[in-house]
Amino acid sequence: MFIRDPYWKTMRLGKRYRVAIVALSLSLVASWTLQRYLYGTRLNAVHAGQNLESTSDLVETLAHNVSQRATTADTAEFFRWYEFRGFEQNPNERNMVVKVIIGVWVMVQNALIALDKNELDPSFLRYFARNNIWTVQPVLRSILVTMGMPDFEEERQCLGTIPKLEIWYGSAPSGVDRCDRPLDMQPLGFRHSYKDQNGQWREYVMFCDAYYRTYRSYDDVKCTELGTDSTPIGFSNGIWSASMVTLHELLHWKALTKAAADGLDIRDQIITRPDNGEQTKCYDPFYSKALMDWNTKIPPTTNIDNYVSFVTEAFYTFLCPNKEPWKDPVDPKDVFPVSSEQ
Repeated sequence: MFIRDPYWKTMRLGKRYRVAIVALSLSLVASWTLQRYLYGTRLNAVHAGQNLESTSDLVETLAHNVSQRATTADTAEFFRWYEFRGFEQNPNERNMVVKVIIGVWVMVQNALIALDKNELDPSFLRYFARNNIWTVQPVLRSILVTMGMPDFEEERQCLGTIPKLEIWYGSAPSGVDRCDRPLDMQPLGFRHSYKDQNGQWREYVMFCDAYYRTYRSYDDVKCTELGTDSTPIGFSNGIWSASMVTLHELLHWKALTKAAADGLDIRDQIITRPDNGEQTKCYDPFYSKALMDWNTKIPPTTNIDNYVSFVTEAFYTFLCPNKEPWKDPVDPKDVFPVSSEQ
């Protein structure tokens, strides 16, 4: 009787009121589903082979709206887990970073859609084992949560009240300034931490002048550029974008990745080449894939560029459907051989 009572009361309200209640319910459902439509359905439609131009238009519209919000007082609402520092006199650089973060959002969302459609997605299996999906999905979803994604309540709860990630411009707050080098020796960006005036550790990301001077948005990459620079179809110098660099630095955010992956330490792993015994960091697609190919026993879920390589390959695979299937990434030593005289 307790369960059925509300139903019978509704029935006694009469036809006009029942119609009003149904209309209100539908409007609430429509409001809830609108967010899902904007963030996923249209990209999902493209995965099914529909018009690419419509998706480009959608991305452009969303990017414009997000940029407008992120350059006004609504920044705290949209980037709930980010804090921009030192950009007061440099609004152009700040807007560049905002656009890049939007690119990360679009590319990560696309990768998650690819996994939803096919857990055996070739781009995923190039850099991860099949059972790694249970780690990769929460990490990527958590990145989207920090950018205002309305879904993924479980990941939102896991993040809880982690400290904001600071994005700095100018002088590094920790005294460790890796940007204070000649331009050709600068990293594009780095992550570090410092103690604030309350004695709390704060993580921050800083992008160097090389990042801003060589800036290239994810949507500046053209399909005709894939497979150039003596590499097969796939990764090449032509595919580089600032969003790849930014995603890499965001995955250095220890508070986020450990909350998303049950304490897993995701970092730049070091690998030993079997041909000459040299040790190198697992940057870029080739060394990311080598984690599995060379039987290193290092879980691919612990290396940052495995995530970056998968997200990037999945995005440009869908964006350029007329290209032949991607081939495995090429050993950098084969593309840029080192002279024995050096």
